Amino acid sequence: MVANSLFLTIAILLALGFWLLGELKFFIPYKTVLFHEYGTAILAYLATLFLNLFAAAFVLNRKFFLKDTGRKLSHLDKQFARGADRSARPISRRGAGLTCPAASVPTNSSIHVITLAKLFETLGQVTVPSLLGNRAKGANRKRMVG
Repeated sequence: MVANSLFLTIAILLALGFWLLGELKFFIPYKTVLFHEYGTAILAYLATLFLNLFAAAFVLNRKFFLKDTGRKLSHLDKQFARGADRSARPISRRGAGLTCPAASVPTNSSIHVITLAKLFETLGQVTVPSLLGNRAKGANRKRMVG
């Protein structure tokens, strides 16, 4: 949100600066005198303008892009307080028997949900040669001649 406000503020100040460069061409012969005499006042004005534009852009971003955020996320607060949904709780509170949060939902699917401990036990039994097949035994591959 700060980055968006900063981007918008810089874009507005650049547009204002380019517009002023076009409008104040008659001051070109006097630019050294003007910057020498009024440089600090111009810089203070630009700093104040930058801060005010940044604050306005920040307020507009909060007003229009974070609309009803509290209401939209209130259902998550209720789930955390109630503890009804397993997926809403942090993983550390679920215990050692971690499963997919959808495992409690009955389905007609052929997909079986297993615990992570069982998965790691099964993967520990798989050997690399069984995964590689004939390549692990030194079989030559056919090469394409181009």
